[in-house]
Amino acid sequence: MTTYRLLGLMSGSSLDGLDLALCHFHLDNESVVKWEIEQAATLPYTERWSKKLRTAASLDGKDLVDLDYSYGALLGQLCIRFLKKNKIKISDVTAVASHGHTLFHEPKKGFTFQLGHGAAIAAQTGLTTICDFRASDVALGGQGAPLAPLVDRLFYPEFRLFLNIGGIANISAVLPDKIVAFDVTGANQVLDALAAQAGKAFDKDGKLAASADGFDSGLSTAFGKLSFYTAPFPKSLSNQWVQKNMVEPALASPAPVPAKLQAVCHHIGYEVARAIGQIKTATGADFSGQRLFITGGGAFNKYLVETIKQYTGQTHGVEVHVPEKNIVNFKEALLMALMGAYRLEGIPNCIASVTGASKDAIGGTVFLP
Repeated sequence: MTTYRLLGLMSGSSLDGLDLALCHFHLDNESVVKWEIEQAATLPYTERWSKKLRTAASLDGKDLVDLDYSYGALLGQLCIRFLKKNKIKISDVTAVASHGHTLFHEPKKGFTFQLGHGAAIAAQTGLTTICDFRASDVALGGQGAPLAPLVDRLFYPEFRLFLNIGGIANISAVLPDKIVAFDVTGANQVLDALAAQAGKAFDKDGKLAASADGFDSGLSTAFGKLSFYTAPFPKSLSNQWVQKNMVEPALASPAPVPAKLQAVCHHIGYEVARAIGQIKTATGADFSGQRLFITGGGAFNKYLVETIKQYTGQTHGVEVHVPEKNIVNFKEALLMALMGAYRLEGIPNCIASVTGASKDAIGGTVFLP
């Protein structure tokens, strides 16, 4: 049995900050005998760094490389701050496992890019650093996403359906012989952009959306016509797709902000139900009576969760379940830590049945300090 203590890092498209989770694993080959999130926190980005990340995709080559290293250095500094605050010795940590910040994700063109160079993280922390987890899967013809089913399968065997609501929502289904998963639709990226129109960072508990007398039907209709939703899985979305096809039309709509927020919530609920239907049609699975395990920032949006419950319950007899706060907030950082441990063990951590790759991949580039 091997013991690992890894610091998992996740930066999502909502740009609210860096999620860090110090995780302890006891591995027996591929089996996780015991696991624990020892400490976790979200360290917010400064406005300066949020702006840099928001505009990074438009940089030229030289400036992008510069930002890759400087952002990696920032991640390393945030790791040190987190460990010092929690009185954890560097020597007691096995490694850092960093997702990075996704700027480009174009699996059809054969590439994906997450900002935050691992060499810079390793230099700042003095710790072995694993990063770039998606690239091997994409090189093998896969979508490089979703990655979460690795955790879903191992840590929550009593559930068969999982939904993570981040900037982009993705769904996973654990079947008897395989796992399938794919991106569903843009989510918090759209909701937060609309909340900003009302002068808020986000729609707390979905109260703005709930306050509308009715939703923006024109926006809902426009979203429903997008061809992505009827395409077969595996499939994934880029931030650029969400911005172009969802955020920009939502911001441009003349309807009141609450009506637009309500429309997006109903759209997400409808597309989650449609995604479950796609899985049922393709695999013959029956999810009636099952519970949908919901994590990510969107799980705190009470109106959104109730709307999803309405659509999945009426269409498929599927209830919803929101776990305790630490799991909601830090499941993806936990995932990074586990993927790092598997990488160090030489065990596949990207699942081909999920991504469509030609085989399971051992994802992650390792940088020594």
